[in-house]
Amino acid sequence: MKRIKKLLHNHRFLIFFLIGSTALYWFVQYFHWTALTDTQEPDFFGHFVVKAKSLASVFTIDPFYPFGYPLLLRLGSLIIPNRYLLGKWINYLSLLLLLSATYWYCKKNSSIKNAQITSILMVSSLLLLESLFMGTDVLWNVLVFLGIILLVEYQKYPKLHLILASAITLGAGCLIRHPAFVIFITCLFWLLATQKQKKWHHLALFAITVLLINTPQFVLSTAQTGSPFYNNQAKNLWFFAYGDREWSENWDTIADNENSQAILKKIDPIAVAKNWTTNIAIFLGFPFFLLIPAFVY
Repeated sequence: MKRIKKLLHNHRFLIFFLIGSTALYWFVQYFHWTALTDTQEPDFFGHFVVKAKSLASVFTIDPFYPFGYPLLLRLGSLIIPNRYLLGKWINYLSLLLLLSATYWYCKKNSSIKNAQITSILMVSSLLLLESLFMGTDVLWNVLVFLGIILLVEYQKYPKLHLILASAITLGAGCLIRHPAFVIFITCLFWLLATQKQKKWHHLALFAITVLLINTPQFVLSTAQTGSPFYNNQAKNLWFFAYGDREWSENWDTIADNENSQAILKKIDPIAVAKNWTTNIAIFLGFPFFLLIPAFVY
């Protein structure tokens, strides 16, 4: 009992913060839910729910997403048959894990005050708003974030369990979104460049674990398309550069099979800088609470 009281006392801010975040999330989620139509979440209703209807559909290669999220919806529906509600719970649990991991990392490497400020900034930003919409955003973010911070901890304390946990979370992230594989390659080069006394068996385990987790995706992709890395991410590159956060309005501006080299050749640095200046300013300074009246209305 004393241990529980001590644990609650030492982590009282995090506990109350998560309770408050939960209340805010589900409060706004209720009004978002009642006002929602299928057209407001085309990725989820028009894509992921359709993909999750059968295992054959789940394992049919998609040009934009790996099979991880549709498979999660398929298996999760055994517990929560309503996939709409299931998507909300996946987002909610991912959000809590992301907030908790961020608080822990800041507290461990900086101070309690900085951890508290960072946590409040995260909830007051667009993160909480984005978590209202079902899809891969929050889940992918927390998996990649955990993989990176575990790898940073491994650099300080080179223990096998840390690099293995990092590999598992990054590998899972690769099954949710393709860009996680780029982050995995970057992390691998970072380890090779920064480790003074390299533990080659640890590095090998890190790489092999991520590759093994993603082997089913590679095999299916090769069998169905002829390439283990088949994707149409060039279109998403265009959106990240110029999309102005208007995915629904601008989706047909560029073809699905657009070539990435053609996009890079026509790149407009001023337009990219303008778009990302706006994105960063919105993310860092967005007063989320102002949206509550809008959802209530």
